[in-house]
Order: sequence, then structure tokens, then C-alpha cells
Amino acid sequence: MSTPSAFEDAVRRGARLRRHEREYFASTVQLLTPGRRIVEARTLDISLGGLKLVLPANLAMGSRCGLRLVIPVVPFGACTLVAEAEVASIVFSGRENGFLAGLRFTTLTQAPLAALQAYLRERCAHRAYRVRARQLADSAGSAVPLALPFAQDSAGKPS
Repeated sequence: MSTPSAFEDAVRRGARLRRHEREYFASTVQLLTPGRRIVEARTLDISLGGLKLVLPANLAMGSRCGLRLVIPVVPFGACTLVAEAEVASIVFSGRENGFLAGLRFTTLTQAPLAALQAYLRERCAHRAYRVRARQLADSAGSAVPLALPFAQDSAGKPS
């Protein structure tokens, strides 16, 4: 058995240090960089502690920037999240064609925090439903749709 590389060890350490569950989140975010330049980036995931995004340019580790993004509000609507964040990690990714950056929220006001909590709760509930539907499909030995079921007659046709 081989010993883990320094990179693998760092990845494991980072995962253990994470305090918040991440959820997939695809959106556009505007960053106000330390040089007072506005940069658009795309998000990959989000948590109560911060977000991962793809930047077109490199930012220094530890640098602080302002950010603004829109979060869906359940059952419908949106909330604009305005916060300050610190660059916790950054590395170039050829696959993503940009810099993968981990930003940690340093300031987040109450209303956007509540909207983010609600969004994350909804994502978690949706994921739990999909997992349960998959478990039922596996135990039944047949394909069960991963969407909410419609009423069906004995032939399996919608009623």
C-alpha cells in the first residue's frame, strides 16, 4: 500500500477542516477585487461558510473582496446576497478554464444569511428525496422515476 502524496494529504486535511456542508450552486457572482475592479465569475458550490467559484484571473491568497450574487428563495423569488469574503484557496484549472477559488464569507447580514439557510435546507431535502427514491428503486428491482409520482392505474398508465 502506498503512502498518500502531499496533495492527497492536503485535500483530506481541508475536507476535515470544513465546517459547513456544500451544495451545488451554479450562478454568476460579481466580485469587487482589492484593486476596486469588478470581475464576474461562475459559482460551483455554496455553503453557509463560503463558496467555490471559477475566476478569469488570479487573486492573492488571503485577499478580501466584496461579492454579490442572487440566491433563489423558496417557494419562489430571489434574494441578493451582498457580503465580504476572503480568498481561502486558489489554483488554476485547465479543465474549468480559469482559477478555482474557495472564498470564505467574512461578513454576511441576517436577511441574506436566512435566505441562504433556506436554500440549503431545500437542496438538502431534495437530495434526501432523490436518495430515498433511488433506494426504493433498487429494492423494488425496477426503475422508479426520481420525480414526484403521478397516480397510475393497474397498467401503469397515468390516471
